[in-house]
Amino acid sequence: PTPASPPEGTIAVCMATFEPDMALFRAQIESLRAQTDRDWVCVISDDCSAPERFDALAQVVAGDPRFFVSRSEQRLGFYRNFERALRMAPPAAPLLALCDQDDRWHPDKLAALRGALGGAQLVFSDQRLVDADGRVLRDTLWRGRRNNHTDIASMLVANSVTGAATLFRREVAELALPFPDTPGL
Repeated sequence: PTPASPPEGTIAVCMATFEPDMALFRAQIESLRAQTDRDWVCVISDDCSAPERFDALAQVVAGDPRFFVSRSEQRLGFYRNFERALRMAPPAAPLLALCDQDDRWHPDKLAALRGALGGAQLVFSDQRLVDADGRVLRDTLWRGRRNNHTDIASMLVANSVTGAATLFRREVAELALPFPDTPGL
């Protein structure tokens, strides 16, 4: 199941959850609601959290038609749960963004990424790392991880682009799906 067909140009935010810390989850939902770019929907793929936790999660977004929540019938693990979240994105949404359950997005994150995309297939941003109480641990992910955006091999090896910092076209997700088996399987 997927949410109703959104308007043209909508960003589908694809969130994966499992037993989320409810305070951090609420903070992330409020940061989504505070986005200056209003053309988004959020699909939440829950990885078979306990029924009580899933009910609490669903209550946080209840009544807001921009959110669609679905609980997996079996545990998938984070990798397959993100794959499931991408598959839940409404087909009419041309842009997708990945979202962690404990992120807190800057209010202009989606607007800035949409504005920077231009003709590219994918755009990404830096991240500020904070602890559960919001204390800044590092102002930039790229301190210690070089953002060598001119060398794709360096970017992949350094892991300087995380999923939650990206906005990409649906075609990128279509190329990535289904996700390959992880090493060791």
